[in-house]
Amino acid sequence: MTVILLIDNQELTLTGLTNTFAAYPNFALIAYQGELAQIDHAIKQHQPQVLVMDPFLEKEGVEKLKQLKANFEDLQFLVLSNQTQCADIISIFELGIKCYVSKLSSTQEIIAGVMAAANREKYVCGQVKQQLTPAGSPLIQLSDIPKFSEREKEIIHLIAAGVSDKAIAEKLFLSFHTIRTHRKNIARKLGFSLKNAAELVSLISYLNDVI
Repeated sequence: MTVILLIDNQELTLTGLTNTFAAYPNFALIAYQGELAQIDHAIKQHQPQVLVMDPFLEKEGVEKLKQLKANFEDLQFLVLSNQTQCADIISIFELGIKCYVSKLSSTQEIIAGVMAAANREKYVCGQVKQQLTPAGSPLIQLSDIPKFSEREKEIIHLIAAGVSDKAIAEKLFLSFHTIRTHRKNIARKLGFSLKNAAELVSLISYLNDVI
């Protein structure tokens, strides 16, 4: 039996998911309607394996999620939120959260997200995947992530850190032309440019541990 603690301040979400999970005897859903500040007590009381929450419903929600992850090492998390902007999704990935599902997702996707969280696996729903698609480029799929050389990985990290091509060349004792060539090769492998390299590093790290 997997115990799931759902915290949300939206009655529709609580009622809908309570009814949904009632059809799955392997899950025990505990719905909690209240402020995030009080969730620590509920976690200690119910000892869930998975916490389902929307950190964007409150101003300090993301920070609270970060604290919960640090304080409850064995607890797994599923973010269930209508907030599906790329920057917000990336901010959750950067906390080490592996599962993110939109509230507009199908029942099957929500269940799949909970199962993935319980099994310490990664999962994002279709809508979230679409938001992670760089403009004008095809969706990055796990199977599509190219293999990078160690030098290319190093350059991607430096680009993500805001280091200029000239400074990268000096740091790596390479010519400016060589760095530009590496950059073009990386963009060719990915199918898009590295304008949002910081988000790219987080995204690829999430999808496949190649960076």
